[in-house]
Amino acid sequence: MRDILLICTTFAMFVFGFYIAKRIDIFVEENQQMLEKEEIRHKYLIQIAAENPVFFSSVSSVMEYCSGSDSRIEFAICSGKPGSLMERLEEGTVDMVLLSEESASKQHTCLDHMKIPFSHGGFAAEAIGLPIQNPDEDTMVYVFWNPSISSPQRDWALLALRRDFCISECS
Repeated sequence: MRDILLICTTFAMFVFGFYIAKRIDIFVEENQQMLEKEEIRHKYLIQIAAENPVFFSSVSSVMEYCSGSDSRIEFAICSGKPGSLMERLEEGTVDMVLLSEESASKQHTCLDHMKIPFSHGGFAAEAIGLPIQNPDEDTMVYVFWNPSISSPQRDWALLALRRDFCISECS
């Protein structure tokens, strides 16, 4: 009789333990999904466009600094013609635009900008290990942004640019 009672009690404990484990698993999974949604919602995307993809080397250290300082900051880069890039900047679909001195001098805009130095030497694209050479003779890259559109993350990246590279600034 005691053996049957012991077997029933042990079986009941196993069933109860399984039930508790299942409830904890559901609780942890719901919390994990909620945290993932919260993390995705709080990602900050800074979109940088350049007329020449080689110009990204001028801001790569700042991009690396910002991404390393805050894991929620991500950068999206693209390139295109200066006119269309400036239109996208005015619309707010791009946060910053990198232009050559020649293209910047053709822009008649009230957007804020600063000049940063551009290194002439080739640099290696680390992902594929190929050297990229700049055939142009640009010594400065102009960084344009739209001050009427609020973006604390973009402003933080601009502050890092000013700290590291700014030679002269026009507002």
